[in-house]
Amino acid sequence: MRSIRIVMISVSEPEQSRIYAHLSSQKDIEITGIGRDGYDAVKLAELYQPDVVLVDQQITNIDRPGLIALIKRKSPAAAVIMHNSRDDDEYISKALSNGVSGYLLKDTEAEKMAESIRTVYHGGCYLNTEIQTRSFRLLSKVVIYRKMFHNLPPPRKSNVALPPSVSQTEWQIMSFIGQGRSNKEIAETLRLKPGTVRNYLSSAMHKTGLRNRIQVALYALRYDLLNSAEK
Repeated sequence: MRSIRIVMISVSEPEQSRIYAHLSSQKDIEITGIGRDGYDAVKLAELYQPDVVLVDQQITNIDRPGLIALIKRKSPAAAVIMHNSRDDDEYISKALSNGVSGYLLKDTEAEKMAESIRTVYHGGCYLNTEIQTRSFRLLSKVVIYRKMFHNLPPPRKSNVALPPSVSQTEWQIMSFIGQGRSNKEIAETLRLKPGTVRNYLSSAMHKTGLRNRIQVALYALRYDLLNSAEK
């Protein structure tokens, strides 16, 4: 099994050294690139096509929403983990809505950071234990989404909702995401490799303009894809 390839971007040199010291000792993680700012993040993501990009949220030379979009444009299969010293609702919400797969606090234990990398690599999402309470508060606002969907027209048929360029396999994977399945589970069902599932999902997200798994799940709900994934 090949190593999980990561690019790490950190403004603080001591923080960068701490993270590097631990992650470089993990047998299943390979640090392919190290940078200090947003330009480095985009350049290294394009050069190395990593599985995961670990980004310090304190970078200032490229706005964070724009940075995440650029990283995903240059390396579509990469999952992005942000790490930050702030744990307020606004920062968490913006990070998730901008397409990140993980959100860590800067004092996160090194082993937990390695765990987060493995989690997002396998298609999951990762939040620090310390900020899960705040995340639950955000999730409790689901009533807002219910009202939003209540005011929308009835769902359209899937072959109308999805762009013609979305393949049958990409459509199935989006449907399974809407059912809450992980990349590993989808791979087993479709008899594909997890990495292949990630690539199909990245392609489907690019074609539909979606930025993360949450948006894919909502899209599947909106267009009534959930009940026909295995047809």
